[in-house]
Amino acid sequence: EAFTMRLGYAAGLPRLELLYLFSAGLAKKAGLDPGKVVQWSVKRPSRLQNKATMLFPAQCAVNDYRRSTDVYRTQIVADTCKQIKLMLSVLECLGRETFDRVAPLRKIGIAGTREHLVVERIQNRFARPALGGYPDVLVSLRISGYVCEIQLHLRALEALSGESGRALFKWFKHFSRDAGSYALTNQEPEDAAAQGSTHYQTGGRYTG
Repeated sequence: EAFTMRLGYAAGLPRLELLYLFSAGLAKKAGLDPGKVVQWSVKRPSRLQNKATMLFPAQCAVNDYRRSTDVYRTQIVADTCKQIKLMLSVLECLGRETFDRVAPLRKIGIAGTREHLVVERIQNRFARPALGGYPDVLVSLRISGYVCEIQLHLRALEALSGESGRALFKWFKHFSRDAGSYALTNQEPEDAAAQGSTHYQTGGRYTG
C-alpha cells in the first residue's frame, strides 16, 4: 500500500481504468447503460488532507494516508432498488474469503484481468443511513493492494437531495452520531451545561 499522499495518488492512477471497467460491468449487469450512469472522480489533495486530518489525525501527522481509501472512486446511479440489490449480489461474491473469483468477474465481463480484486467492505447506508439521512452504498474495492471506492446511488434520492443536500450531508459528517456527546474547547468542567459527555483538548472528560 502507498504510505504518503503523493505515493497514494501515484499508486492509484494505474488502477483507475480497471476501476471504471469494473463499475461499468457492474452497471451493465444490472441492466443500466454504463455511459449514462457511471462516473469516475479523483479526490482533490485539499479535500483528502482535510478529511484525513479530521478522521485520522495521528496518522496524518506523520504523513500516513493509508487509511484514505476514496482517492480514486466511481459512482453508479441506479434507477431502482432492485438494480442496487443485483449489483450487491455480485459484490458480495468477491469478499476476502471467496475462493472462486472468476465466476463473479465473468458476470461483469472482466474475468480475463490479471489483477487481484477483493471487496474489502460494503457499507450499506440504505440499511443504516448516514448522518443527515442520505442513503447510498459505499464499497471498498482493493485492486492488487490499492483500495478504491465505488458508490451506489438511487437516482430519485440523488435528484431529490441536489447540490444543497450533498453540502448539508458533508456538514453533518463533522458531528458524532451519538447525540449525547458534545465537545468543548477551553472550558473547564464546572462550565459545562446540559447532559452528555464533554471531551477536552487536554484529554480529560466530563460527564454530567
